[in-house]
Amino acid sequence: MDIIQTVTNVYSNRADWSHKGSLGKLLIIAGSEKYTGSPIFNAMSALKAGCDLVTLITPRRVADIAVAAWPDIITVPLEGAFLNLSHITTVLPLLKTHDALLIGGGLGREKETQLAIGNIVSSCQLPLIIDADGLRALSGHLDLLRGKKAILTPHADEFRDISGMQVADTKEDRRFKAFQFAKEQGVSVVLKGHVDIITDGVEVYENETGSVYMTKGGFGDTLAGIAGALLARKATPYEAGCAAAYLNGLTGERIAREKKEGMLASDIFDYLPTEISKVLGDEPAIMDNVVVLQKALVRNKKGQILALHRPKLTPERGGKWDVPGGRLEKGEMASEGLTREIREETGLTDIECTPFTVEVTYIEEKKRTWVIIGYYGSISGKTPSVILSQEHDQFRWVTKAEFLALESSDYLQQFITALKF
Repeated sequence: MDIIQTVTNVYSNRADWSHKGSLGKLLIIAGSEKYTGSPIFNAMSALKAGCDLVTLITPRRVADIAVAAWPDIITVPLEGAFLNLSHITTVLPLLKTHDALLIGGGLGREKETQLAIGNIVSSCQLPLIIDADGLRALSGHLDLLRGKKAILTPHADEFRDISGMQVADTKEDRRFKAFQFAKEQGVSVVLKGHVDIITDGVEVYENETGSVYMTKGGFGDTLAGIAGALLARKATPYEAGCAAAYLNGLTGERIAREKKEGMLASDIFDYLPTEISKVLGDEPAIMDNVVVLQKALVRNKKGQILALHRPKLTPERGGKWDVPGGRLEKGEMASEGLTREIREETGLTDIECTPFTVEVTYIEEKKRTWVIIGYYGSISGKTPSVILSQEHDQFRWVTKAEFLALESSDYLQQFITALKF
């Protein structure tokens, strides 16, 4: 799977005449008197991920806390300390006025709550995400999933409870068992861990974004909220699961670089929109008289990103730009010669080069150059050489941190200066 393309696809439906609600109406059933954070993490991450309207059905104490902190959240307060069967008549009509349902976070494990969850899931005809305590209610009742467009988001213990399978701390074991379960049940699964395994029983994606600092409570709730937003925006369950895991982890990485031990799940609210914009490439970076209109990636099969740039144009070359192994026209893909030379120079034989150009426009002088930038990761302990060849000594590798900091003033200024027009 090309995860960048998947994220781009799920965000491609914002038309000029979009109106309130056309980009998703998500219904969330979450929270209890004891667990007040989960529903807020769900709701705010969904809103920050681009869902137009989020309605939260939750006990009154949680609803009061939620709207006091974030008036953007629509609430339907329930009487009592937790969801119970008497609330079903409140819930069912709302299933008809929303695009997707997220259920489970912080609901608790009271018997009445578990019965209510089962009743709601059974009645729901919407695409839905089942998380946390919602998953526990499925244990022994997987028939409730029959015919549903569902995403299940378990960690290892929850997966064991619903599937009967204990997973090891290896990608291979988790991949096999998650795939088997998803295929048997006809659902999409996001098996959370150091590497998230996302599968619909047909395809499998291994998500490696994230940080060891994301052990604080709430990061699973933010993942579920992002997935809910995408599902409400008409992404398929598998697409929504893959994109949500990627974006949640990517944002977590960004926060961890700054806050490490002090990071919180609520930090996602501030950082997620920026990370989404970076992936989509729809927010130009502007400095002085230079506008970076797009970003470009050269990725290998492992998703690691490489970088090149050519800072020189001569009139006789017209619109063509020299790159190792050939020249590129506007919008043209890399030649096999480029791929071959990068492999030879770096020794990284598994590289698949698909560079796109980045247009840098010098506003005052109307000069342009094409820039291909990105980051590298070590492969088998080997670090790529900085210079690809003496002939193209302006080509260079940049670190992941440099790539992610592209829009920061210091790095962009250094990059522009290096072009030397």
